[in-house]
Amino acid sequence: MSDGNSISPERESIIAEWLKNDAFRYWLQQSGIEPHVLTGEWGLTLYLTDAYGRANSQRERERAALHDRRAQEAHDKAEGKRRAMAEGQKREAAKAANAEREQLAQAEQAKRERAIRDLLANDVQRRGEDAVSVRAVAAWWMVNRPTVTLTINEPATRDVLLAAYQGLQDEVTANQVAIRAALAQNKEERVLRERRGEPAVAIPPEVNVAAYIGAGNVARWLVAHRGQYELTVGRWETKWDYDEDGDRIKDSDRAELTEPPKSWTAIRARVVRWELYDRYKTVDPTLAFDILANKHDGAAVRVELTECEARWDAAVRPRRYADQDEAAEVVPQRAIKRVQDVTIEQAAITVYKQFRQKNTKPTKTAILGAMRRIAKGQTNVLLKAYRAVEGEPDLADG
Repeated sequence: MSDGNSISPERESIIAEWLKNDAFRYWLQQSGIEPHVLTGEWGLTLYLTDAYGRANSQRERERAALHDRRAQEAHDKAEGKRRAMAEGQKREAAKAANAEREQLAQAEQAKRERAIRDLLANDVQRRGEDAVSVRAVAAWWMVNRPTVTLTINEPATRDVLLAAYQGLQDEVTANQVAIRAALAQNKEERVLRERRGEPAVAIPPEVNVAAYIGAGNVARWLVAHRGQYELTVGRWETKWDYDEDGDRIKDSDRAELTEPPKSWTAIRARVVRWELYDRYKTVDPTLAFDILANKHDGAAVRVELTECEARWDAAVRPRRYADQDEAAEVVPQRAIKRVQDVTIEQAAITVYKQFRQKNTKPTKTAILGAMRRIAKGQTNVLLKAYRAVEGEPDLADG
């Protein structure tokens, strides 16, 4: 019976098989062990083969980890390429969409410019005097009454517009008659039609007067006929500023448009461009056309458009909402001369009455503005004027 370290033929066979393993022999050499020592020590052989097995297992794990790492790197690289390709396709699609939008915008701009050139070449249409434009003005007036009041002073212009207005009224009336007739016929014949399997009489669609409104048509008419009409637009209310205690701040009242009529914003936007066109068409025709075509508005043009809008807003306010500073200027000079020789109290009351006679809102600021020219800057005189009128009922909320 052999001891634990004796080398039997069977063990020699096992050792021989191990020594045939090139990887094992290489590992022994790297470990500084000569292969022949295994032939004399079975215990050492077991130790070394076990150590090799553990080392080999570690290498396998390292190889597997390296394989996995390389596989992940390859996957990440492929994913990066895919994402880059997708981003590139997305950018190309966005570029194509932008190019298409730009082409459409350019086509729309070119169409707008052609339409403007056609308008400028046709003086009747440019002035809003063609049938479509006149009907648009009449429709805008009809749809927005009573928030739009239009008084035309020039007889020929008034007759043309009133004829268009009457034409719209006749169309609406005829349409309503036709609708009522169809409804009555269906009611009268519904039993017979049901028995015969006949459909009901078609009800005519209601006339949509608002569909006749064209903002550009109305704007051209308003600009071309300035001075021939008086126009007030929308519902206006007086607003005040309040202090921290909730009290009204003196002389803070102002007019605000609380109910603009239908299409007024679009109409006003076109009105101011036509007005600036008229201003510059002689001195700089290219600039005038660009303004009309809403093309390349510079800072200065935008300022003028804003100022022009403000002038139109002031022009279409009802008289009772006129700006206070402007109201002070409408006091007749003869009224001021007439009150210069009387007391300040009498002068203030006289100015107050003049305001009421002209249907101008007699606010304290407006009256003091008129009195300022009488007082010539003397604070005590202005104070007396203020006290002379502060008890008037129309001034209680001024």
